[in-house]
Order: sequence, then structure tokens, then C-alpha cells
Amino acid sequence: MARSQIGDVADMMKAFPQITYNEYMYERSYAQLQILAGDSTHVHYFNEKDKKIWENYKKIIKAQNEFESFLSQNGAEQKTK
Repeated sequence: MARSQIGDVADMMKAFPQITYNEYMYERSYAQLQILAGDSTHVHYFNEKDKKIWENYKKIIKAQNEFESFLSQNGAEQKTK
């Protein structure tokens, strides 16, 4: 946990961007916030090298899907001829 309340808010909003400031301050109980704080293990921030690897992987998957789509369209056209 952070040293101040605003630090706690910043940490929580970084880990859970879907939570608004008003929700944090007025709609969530202290117990709920503590559970969320302890359950933030799903957050993983990539360093530059890992980010490049991940972006490259997404490009490869996209290209593979487009190629498979092209092959399936091309095969359907040849069957109709």
C-alpha cells in the first residue's frame, strides 16, 4: 500500500482502470478495497522488450488469420467453378 490516501487511490486506479474516483471514495467499502488491493496480481506491465515481443506476436497471429481467411475464400471460389 502507498504512504498516503492519494497514493492508494492512484495505485488502485492504475490496477483497476474501470474504477472511477467517486466509486473508490464513496461506493466501495474499505473491505472491498482491501480485497481488490490484494487481488491485483493479474496486472502485468511489460518492459520495452516484452512489449515488442507481444506486439510482434499479435501481428503474426493477425497475418495468420488473414491468410487462413484468404485460403478459405479462394477454396470456396474454386469449388463453385
